[in-house]
Amino acid sequence: MENNNDSFNRFKFNDLIKNIINLILIGIGLGIITGTLLKINKDEITKDYSKSDSNIGKNQKQFKPKENLKDPIPYFKKSIKSNENNYSTKDYSHLTEKYPSEVQIRILIQEWLKAKSDILSGNENSNLLKVADNKLVNIVKVQRRKDMLSGEKQIINAKIDSLEIKEQLDKRIEVNVIIQYNDKRISKYGEVIKETNLTSLKIKYILGKIKGKWKLLDFYNIK
Repeated sequence: MENNNDSFNRFKFNDLIKNIINLILIGIGLGIITGTLLKINKDEITKDYSKSDSNIGKNQKQFKPKENLKDPIPYFKKSIKSNENNYSTKDYSHLTEKYPSEVQIRILIQEWLKAKSDILSGNENSNLLKVADNKLVNIVKVQRRKDMLSGEKQIINAKIDSLEIKEQLDKRIEVNVIIQYNDKRISKYGEVIKETNLTSLKIKYILGKIKGKWKLLDFYNIK
């Protein structure tokens, strides 16, 4: 009877050892599989980062900033020159200098051209009174009233090409100006009634100082 019990106990012990060994082997196997998977993921992540860094490097090369201008001063001067014909300051101030510079005179005349163009096209421009004498202001207003009666308007494009001061005194300035000019007349139905091709006009402008403020007094075409 005791021999049977011993045999049974040994059988249970052996079975227990086998189960323990199997569990150990399973654990080792899982560990190897997990380590392999982690290594694969790590390699993929490293590869992705390498690609990302490579793309960043390429983008940096693509967006490499341009070299600085070798001579920024001529560029600055060119910008000023290109903008001289685009003056239309809403808050234009009266010109009161004793002896205005060529640039200041240019701005005044360009402001006159812009204000006249705005009004004849049916818009408003309060700078007209700041740059022109009452006689010229009234001429522009009369022209606009005539166009309104017929339902028409004028589209005028005029910019200064060059300006030469011919005479400059305390209260009188005379300049010769070359203007690139074209216009068209529009009917009340929006149709172009008349249009002039772009042409170069040479005009003499007379400026005078009235109550301490320089204004345009007169102008006429010259050959």
